[in-house]
Amino acid sequence: MSKLRLGQSFALSWTDDASIGGGRTTIWIHPHADLVFKYDGSGRTRVNPRWIHALTATANSPTGLHIVPEPPEQDDGDDRDQS
Repeated sequence: MSKLRLGQSFALSWTDDASIGGGRTTIWIHPHADLVFKYDGSGRTRVNPRWIHALTATANSPTGLHIVPEPPEQDDGDDRDQS
């Protein structure tokens, strides 16, 4: 309730019951946005942090967000930015 009172946004996720098709649902709680993400599987997918960094760089560029090829993940298991 504190986050709502302070106007802070956050995600809320749950696993859907098999009676409604299973999977997972995530909603983004924000006063100015209504977003719902519905996933077919209940497992969590690993997101390549190097790809997120690359997408963020395009979003902050003069041309705006656009899809770029996913770079290979780092072999050493270290997800920190190496720049």
